Amino acid sequence: MNKQMKQRPDGSLPRKDRVGKNWFRTLFGFDETIYEETQMWLHVEGDTLYSHGNNTSYKIGSFETPSLEKLRESVLMNKDVNRVMKKGGLKLSAVKGDVQLFLANKTNMYATFQVASQFNCLEFIAPSYVPEDGITGYVRDRTQGPACSIACGPATAYRNYFAPVNTAKGKVRIGQTEDHMIDNLCDFSHLIGNDPKNPFFTVEGGYTMASADGLQRLNKGPLQNPLDEKLLGSIRIGVHTDIQVTSSNWGRVNVADENIIVAQVFCSACAVNYNSGSSVSEWENLSRCVLYSAYESTLLAAILNAYNHKGSHASKRVYLTLLGGGVFGNPDEWILDAIRRACEKLIDYDLDVKIIAYGGVPENIQQLVKNFDAQVFPQ
Repeated sequence: MNKQMKQRPDGSLPRKDRVGKNWFRTLFGFDETIYEETQMWLHVEGDTLYSHGNNTSYKIGSFETPSLEKLRESVLMNKDVNRVMKKGGLKLSAVKGDVQLFLANKTNMYATFQVASQFNCLEFIAPSYVPEDGITGYVRDRTQGPACSIACGPATAYRNYFAPVNTAKGKVRIGQTEDHMIDNLCDFSHLIGNDPKNPFFTVEGGYTMASADGLQRLNKGPLQNPLDEKLLGSIRIGVHTDIQVTSSNWGRVNVADENIIVAQVFCSACAVNYNSGSSVSEWENLSRCVLYSAYESTLLAAILNAYNHKGSHASKRVYLTLLGGGVFGNPDEWILDAIRRACEKLIDYDLDVKIIAYGGVPENIQQLVKNFDAQVFPQ
């Protein structure tokens, strides 16, 4: 590498601690310890992340957090994108399997993968976690989001330690911290007048937290309609394109081919089950609004990714997950309705949309696919 490792303020080099084998050490040659020292062991040049721990380099592409409104402008108002991608025939199907194996499969080169994340584009196991806790511990949360993030570990390290974050003073700091985290609901909060002194909801560690009173005021006030286009358009997602897949099986199986490149899209759903003082019905408007925006944004990001790769390899393929299902407590009805709506809105674009189901494809997903096929290919 052509850049020397940063020193501590006293001139010494950070320690290369050994606390046992883990996926982070396997990848980077050192263990995560203090946040600032981990930053010293890594550095970024362009679209590459370098590690001083084992003199390795990885492709981390580019990362941004566009709003749905911005993505709509980039696709729907772009004549070149429409000329190339608007050819009709969006296909929807469901597949059974482990997302890590799909990521590591070279037949999915340049495909887009939706990741069930938090609103900070990280994978905290609870609202109390902070970026300073690092990313090694993601392995303890055996859900879809951490699985995707570990499979593309270098890109995850970038989002934790090097992603630019706007501060309250209008400056930009490098790396997320407890006091400076990405918030993909920031513009939405501004639009609805989410007053920190008496909030409708808060975002803590990327999780949405709210009382029954806050949600009731929100539902009677600025969010009576979850399909309000201005509000939908304000919600952001994380889009990390052209990133290297480095492992599968929770970091235990190395991906030797350095040229398996994908895009990952980081979306979150509302943390309904993490709020015991409120009911599922009180969350419906906010949750549906977030889901509608997330799935449409994902497909738009996939269209741009395919266009940028000239439709080569699997760039027209996009893998979806059931955002907010399981422990987050969003009913399947809300999730599948959002998938249906996004596919219908973008039905004229040349995308191969696949819903990944880990343990098998349930009947409600099969029915969604069947109904969509009947709409696209009527008898």
